[in-house]
Amino acid sequence: MVFLHHQNPSRKRPSSSFVPPFPPPKVPKSQNDGVAIDAIENMASILAEGGCTLVNPLGPPSLPADPFNLRRHLSRLFASSFDDRSLFLSGFSSHIQSPSNLRRVLISSNGSGFGPGRSESLVRHLLLVGPIQLDLQIMLLEKLPEYFDVVSGDSQSSLSLEDDVARLIINQFRWLDFIVDPDSFTDKLKQVLSICPLHLKKEIIGSLPEIIGDQNNKNVVDSLEQMIHEDPSVIVPVLDSFSNLNLDDQLQEQVRNLVWLFGFRE
Repeated sequence: MVFLHHQNPSRKRPSSSFVPPFPPPKVPKSQNDGVAIDAIENMASILAEGGCTLVNPLGPPSLPADPFNLRRHLSRLFASSFDDRSLFLSGFSSHIQSPSNLRRVLISSNGSGFGPGRSESLVRHLLLVGPIQLDLQIMLLEKLPEYFDVVSGDSQSSLSLEDDVARLIINQFRWLDFIVDPDSFTDKLKQVLSICPLHLKKEIIGSLPEIIGDQNNKNVVDSLEQMIHEDPSVIVPVLDSFSNLNLDDQLQEQVRNLVWLFGFRE
């Protein structure tokens, strides 16, 4: 494999080549010295080199016709340059401080920005870039609590998926082609689950087989068992998750004992 090497540490473009059509995202006051905006411009420049236009006045970022080329470009770049990887993650973190920017990168995009064809979101493609996958998974999970109070109880049904940022974030993790570090990802997901509102907790639990796959079943079963003991209201989605996991004989026995303990019959 040929890796890309860059001699210049800075990737910032001339100011005339990147002019957002809307105001820069709001960032914490401690970053208002321009560092965050510089990081966003560097991140946008890296994406542009792979054929992706971050700022699209029509909606979500405009992806290249063949997003695989974007992922390959980013994978090679970040594998060969720790500085570029750090710049990109810093810029992306600053960019999604704006709720509107976060939503844009989470909703599906058209390759050209036009037409009815549906494609994956920018975040979905970035999660398939191995060198930054875990960083993005943790970054997105840490954004979830900011959107816990958007809806409550049964009122979440009033929001479409594209307007429900918390559900959009969870959807990015479903059916990924690979998970670089399933243990660390699962541990972080467990931390977030412990503080989720009930409606979102049920949705995440029910989606665990699609999110984790078969890569960390022992950890998942142990975590779900703990959740049932702590919060019996989640037992139905937990049992649904159990039924959709491919378990070995030992884990199947553990699940059967758990079902018996709570008075359920298979």
